[in-house]
Amino acid sequence: MNFLNQRELTVEATDIKQLIKASIEIAKKDGYSGFKPLLHLDKKMPPVLCSPLQIQKVILNLLRNAIDALQGANVNGTDITIKVLKDEKNSNNCFFKSFVCKCFGF
Repeated sequence: MNFLNQRELTVEATDIKQLIKASIEIAKKDGYSGFKPLLHLDKKMPPVLCSPLQIQKVILNLLRNAIDALQGANVNGTDITIKVLKDEKNSNNCFFKSFVCKCFGF
């Protein structure tokens, strides 16, 4: 995972679905293989303008944290659900500081 230490920031149109799938494979090869990814990826999702390396770092960090939490809680399930969808309603607000479109509750 040495590629994660790169400092280069490039922004390009990225297929986020492929980036997620690649991140899952990297996590599994890095020893985080005790989970079952449940993917719900919007087939109509257009390419996203982002830094693929930075987004991949975020995805890998979230996966590691989720796997560690599952193992630490001694739960029977190993499912980690990843959802990607285009949210037309909130798409203009996503870059505002402190904007949250999270459902309430646990």
